[in-house]
Amino acid sequence: MKKSILRFTLLFAISFSSKIYSQTTPNIDKVDNAVVIVMIYDYKGNKVGHGSGFIIDDKGTVVTNYHNIKGASALKVKIDNNGYKETYEVENIISGDPDKDLAKISLKNPYSKKFPFLTLSKTFPTKGEDCWAIGTPAEEIYMNTVSKGLISNINQYSDPKILQTNAEISHGSSGGALINSKGEVIGVTSSGDGTEDGARASINFAIWIGEINNLPSINKKSVVDPVSIPCQLGFYTNSPYTGYVYFYIDGIYVGSFSKYFQNNFTPTCGEDGTITRYLYAGAHAYQVYYASTGQWSYGTITLSPGQCQMFKVGGNTPTQTYYPSYNYNSNDNDYSKIKDYRFMIGTGFTSIKFMAYFKEGKYGVQGFWGRRKFEQGDASSRKQTAIVQKYGVDFRRVFRSDKRWTHFYLGPSFRVINTKLKVDSTSYVGYGLNYVSGSRTQKENQIFLNGRAGAEFVFFNWFAINLDAGLGYLTGDYFPGYLTKKGDKLWGDIELVIGIRF
Repeated sequence: MKKSILRFTLLFAISFSSKIYSQTTPNIDKVDNAVVIVMIYDYKGNKVGHGSGFIIDDKGTVVTNYHNIKGASALKVKIDNNGYKETYEVENIISGDPDKDLAKISLKNPYSKKFPFLTLSKTFPTKGEDCWAIGTPAEEIYMNTVSKGLISNINQYSDPKILQTNAEISHGSSGGALINSKGEVIGVTSSGDGTEDGARASINFAIWIGEINNLPSINKKSVVDPVSIPCQLGFYTNSPYTGYVYFYIDGIYVGSFSKYFQNNFTPTCGEDGTITRYLYAGAHAYQVYYASTGQWSYGTITLSPGQCQMFKVGGNTPTQTYYPSYNYNSNDNDYSKIKDYRFMIGTGFTSIKFMAYFKEGKYGVQGFWGRRKFEQGDASSRKQTAIVQKYGVDFRRVFRSDKRWTHFYLGPSFRVINTKLKVDSTSYVGYGLNYVSGSRTQKENQIFLNGRAGAEFVFFNWFAINLDAGLGYLTGDYFPGYLTKKGDKLWGDIELVIGIRF
């Protein structure tokens, strides 16, 4: 009798234990078939990364993070069905919300295949309950990696509602499923605390699954605006006898040849030696100027998003067929003058400046002379007159020298500042008319060693405004033109010069 009771008790314990285990552990094999990889492609068709996702109905509707689709020009989904991997094109982005970081996408399913899917939990999870995260971290070889944890915390008052968990979530796993012990989805894994302390404490986050309800409709294949996808237009030559050729796109000078390609080699967009520019999709005008003959070629081309269009130039005319869009007058937009001018003479209101440029406008030397007079008086009839003369030389390294409007520059400067200060004073002895007058003169020669940085703004190809500032070491005891003593040797100034380029 005792043996029978013991056997019954043991069998009941084993049965009860088995029942408890089946209730607290989800069927991972079943879940695994419905968790997917969301593959991300750029406008060139190159795979640039992946995220995770999971299927929520037998039609193949996939839930993932919005940030997985945000910059994707195209998407594909990979499904692992009992070890057999299949890739599906994404037919549409059904809905999504960047603030909630959630999106739904549909798959192309021409044969009406029934997909395995996950059940969504109808109850809100509780703090401390067990959970499992499943997704694909790092590389695709780790597809559908499972990690176990618990709901560490819940923020019900955030928008969206956030579940904190210590189940591991790594890059690539975002968009995967966070499931409970019944195998139901309770959250969409999204991110982790990337700080050292956050990683050590395994602080990770998921978005409550209830947030997928009422997502705004999108109904597009991609959320990337095709107009924003860049395209490229470029020129190249195979002939060393092409000569000096200058290129303009949409009326803006973009460069000239620096090398040629041998044996009829065709370069790709952006390759060294080509003249290539990124543009937005649409119609663009181009002009080619042959300096040796004074000839122009021009036309328009319509570029599609992500397209690379190269033009081969040889001899006096491009080898491509051009389609002129308007009558071009070389005198109207000869922007090569911007790069090729040699001199500028200008004034800073109290100074005369002469600038010489060389090496296609990339470098410059400026000489100048200036004179300025200061006068001031006070209640004691003391009058101060200061005459300040400046002369010296500035050196420039010019950036954007081939651009249309603005040229930045910087470089060292050596300046001599000569100050002649005269002080006339009158002192009254009493209430009568007796007074003592006097005068004294002081001279100060100072050297200003400084670095200067500024910008030159060009109008109509010949009129220029230079604005720059200098900061450096000033010798001597006084500020230029004043009696006030300096507190240190650091001094700076700002100059505005208006000039003519020729």
